[in-house]
Amino acid sequence: MKQLLVATVVIILLGTGIWWLRARLRAAYEPRRVSPNVVFQETGRFRSTRGPIELRVWTEPSGQLKYYVELKPDDEDSPSRAGGGPTAAFRPNSDWMMCWDTRDRLWVYVPDHDARHCTCWYAYPNGFGGLTPGEHGGWDGVPEAFLARLPEPAKAVYRAGSAPAVPAATTR
Repeated sequence: MKQLLVATVVIILLGTGIWWLRARLRAAYEPRRVSPNVVFQETGRFRSTRGPIELRVWTEPSGQLKYYVELKPDDEDSPSRAGGGPTAAFRPNSDWMMCWDTRDRLWVYVPDHDARHCTCWYAYPNGFGGLTPGEHGGWDGVPEAFLARLPEPAKAVYRAGSAPAVPAATTR
């Protein structure tokens, strides 16, 4: 009887330990959700607050950083619905930054690619895309924290793209 009790306790402890370890490992590999308007410069996996966009940022053996943006459902076992953007490499000591906006769009600034422009990745009902805001617009909803940290050449592009349109001259 005593052996049965000891065996039961050991089985319960082993089961609890395995459950705890599995939960900790799963939490370590799940993407982090970053709140909107919070600028980050970290490696890891990140997911938009409400949406299906997942971002991976990692360091290559050469020391270069790379990022990949992908449209994924919330279920980790499901395949990607619409693929992702290109894998982009950049120097780790560049002033890169990323930020989610309130509409779950990911704003990316990597000066190695273009010191004047950033990219905005977004999901729509049946797909995924990216845009490069510029002098002609596309800046709607840019997070304030992201905008505040953009260097002056990129801010000049923002100011030009956010200015109200000049009305066309009328002839009489």
